[in-house]
Amino acid sequence: MQQQGHVQRPRSAADPGVADEKRVATRGHWVLSLAFVVAAAVGFWLFSSGFLLTRSVLPDHSAASVLPFAPVEESKTDSSKAGAHSNAAKNDTAAHGSACGWYPAKFDRAVVLVIDALRVDFATWSDELGTPDSLQNASSGAKQQQQQQHQADIRPKPYHNRMPIIDALNKRFPDQTMLYRFRADPPTTTLQRLKGLTTGQLPTFIDAGSNFAGSAISEDNWLQALRRPSSNTCSGARTGETEVNEPGAGKTGSNTGSEAGSDQLGFGSRRNLVFLGDDTWMSLFPDELSDTHAIEANDTLWKGFLEEDRMRESNTGSSTDSDSVPGAAGPRGWARVRPFPSLNVWDLDTVDDGVLSRLPMFLLPPAPADGADENPEIGAERRMWRGLVRQPAMLAHADFDAAGSPGSAMVSKNVGAEQLHRDWDMIVAHGLGVDHCGHRFGPDHPAISQKLDQMNRAIELIVQAINRSYKRTALFVFGDHGMDPKGDHGGDSPREVDAALWVYSNTRWRSSERSERVARVLETAEAVLDNVSPGASVDGDLRSGWWRNTHLSDEYRDGDGVSKIAAPRLRSVPQIDLVPTLSLALGLHVP
Repeated sequence: MQQQGHVQRPRSAADPGVADEKRVATRGHWVLSLAFVVAAAVGFWLFSSGFLLTRSVLPDHSAASVLPFAPVEESKTDSSKAGAHSNAAKNDTAAHGSACGWYPAKFDRAVVLVIDALRVDFATWSDELGTPDSLQNASSGAKQQQQQQHQADIRPKPYHNRMPIIDALNKRFPDQTMLYRFRADPPTTTLQRLKGLTTGQLPTFIDAGSNFAGSAISEDNWLQALRRPSSNTCSGARTGETEVNEPGAGKTGSNTGSEAGSDQLGFGSRRNLVFLGDDTWMSLFPDELSDTHAIEANDTLWKGFLEEDRMRESNTGSSTDSDSVPGAAGPRGWARVRPFPSLNVWDLDTVDDGVLSRLPMFLLPPAPADGADENPEIGAERRMWRGLVRQPAMLAHADFDAAGSPGSAMVSKNVGAEQLHRDWDMIVAHGLGVDHCGHRFGPDHPAISQKLDQMNRAIELIVQAINRSYKRTALFVFGDHGMDPKGDHGGDSPREVDAALWVYSNTRWRSSERSERVARVLETAEAVLDNVSPGASVDGDLRSGWWRNTHLSDEYRDGDGVSKIAAPRLRSVPQIDLVPTLSLALGLHVP
């Protein structure tokens, strides 16, 4: 007899067991989804609070009238007042009539030339490398020797040995110049590096997104100290004495503050500022980089502008009246600002031409207006400056007159061409050609040689101009960052963070004795670190004050990985150290 199988009846959706199972499955999905959301939120919080660090903006501002330390006499008699050093400094100022005690100014004025993306090996010279162009001008014997060198595969890269003026001046005036490795902090984007170079603060990676839309800086910085009387107020006058070298004459002399003129100006006055170049600065410093040409054209506005300084200084006992200040040649506080668009990386010349076409207005005396013969040396330099401008249309601007001197848009009835040349206190020039060349072609393209040659010639002309000045003048040439082998930047790779800094002045600011003493200190510190933590992972910049320019030597290795040229040794300094150095060198307070 066939056994009939059991047939299971399908369960209905209304069955209580089926409903319970669906509820359990749905609840599980919701719990799992919630767990994913919580895990993602926790991960984002950890990432944003760890890697994407944020920082608080410091609202405090330094003042020249408030010393950063208590007076020595007072600290000896009452150590309990050490915490109230600001009040002690103010009392000392009132009692002795001399504030401005941060540091005596070493220079009367300065030129800051920013060559965007100037990597350290771009500015370093190697005697073991020739230049590609030198083969064209060499004698037969020298040419044969250089050809043998090039056959050994030591032909320099397009960006090496293109700035010989730096090496030549380093050897000729060792007490007036020095080349450094200028270590940047990531992110190595221009806007974030400008923040660090002016405030001394460390931007964070989360700031990198604002590289193309920066907001005004409210933190204390040296541009504010130059242009804002409220943060620059101080009674008394700066004094100092330094030796001035006269290149070409082989003489040295004494240059005191009374001779320099601007050294005697009250600290409450705005300093005369010239800005040329990258418009990124305008988004960061809209108030400090405000051109005063329109104000100067209106006597009422200009009088009120000057009166603001006089009122501030009358409260501190100092004066900016040019009639009462020895050597002062005219009104204080004018500014000439010429920004140029920076975001078109295909344009290699517009920003650089804008800078190089206008620098002679301030570095060279104006051409004679009565048709008189010009000094041959000055005339030759003026023609050289015009030869550096690669777009002649750049000179067809109201900033220039028919002779190439300052035109109607540059001079005013209150500030003439002679004052523009004689009375500036700070020139900030920021060129972008090298950086744009890297973005467009990469560093191995011949175009970068042309841009470095152009900058080399500009540096040479600037040095010639400041050597003629009786004022103590410093020149700072540096890159805000470097570039990687593809010409990009923004990260923290060695070639992106290693920029160059070159300092020159027409006064002696270093000596062999001091250099040897610094060398002994650095060597001692390095030895101590080696003994305290042998084999430990310590950052090379903390362990040693020197750095071997391996970016240069690594480019010329043979098949066994051995470099064919030596790696030059350079002093290494952080970029943010420029802020106190520049401030104290000009007699400003440190932000």
